[in-house]
Amino acid sequence: MALVVQVSGFGTAFTVMSIGLTSAVLVLGTLTGLRINNASHEDAALVLAMNRLRAAYVELDPAMVRYLVASWHDDHAGLMHTYTLGMRRSAVSHVAGSTAMFVTVVNSLVAGTLGGLVAYALDGGSVVIAVTGVLAGLTYLGVQLEYGRRTYDGDRLNRGSRFPTPGA
Repeated sequence: MALVVQVSGFGTAFTVMSIGLTSAVLVLGTLTGLRINNASHEDAALVLAMNRLRAAYVELDPAMVRYLVASWHDDHAGLMHTYTLGMRRSAVSHVAGSTAMFVTVVNSLVAGTLGGLVAYALDGGSVVIAVTGVLAGLTYLGVQLEYGRRTYDGDRLNRGSRFPTPGA
């Protein structure tokens, strides 16, 4: 980008290159976010599998429960107990502090920048550029949060549970 500016200034070539590179970064970031979501689902499945193994140990020797730090229940409550090792953590803290949320926020900022660049390229005024950028970023954030909400279904975990948490 710096080389383009040195040769042609902040003209059309710079604007086109900015939009192209920002688009590429957003595509890469979105694909990274999808991979993180897939990895999170795979991680949850592996945690539940380990919880089932602990359930088998508990069935063989119920006295061993007092030595376990992680859960031996294969439902949502058991999953969260194993993730946090029994420490209290709100669902909001768990989601807000996740890698998926970090990547989503960064991608939303990139989407907002892209929206602003496109508005600039279309000769929008300062207010139009700012509003377009904010709306683009918030739209991306909303779509990604809804996608995350729909793909992570804690109730789905309970349906296949063989060793549910008592009272959960």
